[in-house]
Amino acid sequence: MSDLHEEMSRTSSSAPKLRIDAILEAMDDDDKASLLAALNDDGVQNQRISHVLTDRGWPVSWSAVRNWRARN
Repeated sequence: MSDLHEEMSRTSSSAPKLRIDAILEAMDDDDKASLLAALNDDGVQNQRISHVLTDRGWPVSWSAVRNWRARN
């Protein structure tokens, strides 16, 4: 068995892809622009974005929205 600590401590050259990034890549240009506008609007709550995306077939948690906003 390999050394788990060694394997886990290896650094990756890139951060893991966030769920919101995957959704944005799969959306058409109009929906992508609309989602980006909502994500960049501090007046739109994480929970609301999560709810609307999930209702439209893009299941995502509010914490995934929060993580995307924190990184971007």
